[in-house]
Amino acid sequence: MCFGSKDKASSAAQRAEDDRKRQVASATSAIDKAFRGRGGQLDDFVAALREQFGAEAGRQKTIADRDLKFSLARGGLTGGSAAADLGTQLGDEFQRGILKGERLSQSARADLTSADEASRARLTALAQGGASITDSATAASRALQSNIEGAKSSSGIESLGDIFGDVRGLFVQQQEAAERRRGLKESEVFASPFSRN
Repeated sequence: MCFGSKDKASSAAQRAEDDRKRQVASATSAIDKAFRGRGGQLDDFVAALREQFGAEAGRQKTIADRDLKFSLARGGLTGGSAAADLGTQLGDEFQRGILKGERLSQSARADLTSADEASRARLTALAQGGASITDSATAASRALQSNIEGAKSSSGIESLGDIFGDVRGLFVQQQEAAERRRGLKESEVFASPFSRN
């Protein structure tokens, strides 16, 4: 008689364990399904970053081209080898800026993928601890959204920086030299009446 109740208790425990395993498998499957659909979103995210960084590099190049043109004209260097050299340097800096934008885009993708994997592991551990399928799917959705928002905020245009810093230094030097020349000319105008005595 004792053996019969032990068998019933053992069967009940086995059924409970089987139910728990099914719930864990179901919750884990829901988490995996939520994260599996991320590939297209990652591609779209990187493409948007590339476009954003490319547009910013183009905007900076337009400004740098204009600044270079006027700086060379002020210095009387248009059409010469200095103009050609600076134009080449400007093109090189633009290409480096585009490459930096690509590196930043790929880095953001890697950071987002890493954050997703960490969230997936954390949620899977919760599911194995007994979280329901509804809780797991909702938490997975929230984690995905939180990770993408974090990636967006850390991947702004400001991370590209000023890609034409080297050439921009030359513009500043040209402007300072023009200011010095203007100051010397103005000082000659004021000094002339006194030097004629």
